[in-house]
Amino acid sequence: PGRGAAGADGHRRVVHAPSVGSTRRWPAFLVALLATAAFIELRALDQGRWSYAESMPTVFTMGLSPLVQLALTGTLAVLIAWRAGGPARPR
Repeated sequence: PGRGAAGADGHRRVVHAPSVGSTRRWPAFLVALLATAAFIELRALDQGRWSYAESMPTVFTMGLSPLVQLALTGTLAVLIAWRAGGPARPR
């Protein structure tokens, strides 16, 4: 059964949210996460909030591990929220 709310006529309206599990959406989602991570890193570096040790691998002056960490934690957060009661999964 889908989730929904009763309309003015008393009939239940089913709301179908896009599936988080859709493989077509993940590449765009990952690109958005990496772009957000890059923005955060570049801004913090520009403002002098932190710097990297010589041993830190960098990609275009940004630390590699912070970029990967932000992308992975964003992905995990969405997956955990989805499993915990997000939109109903397609059957």
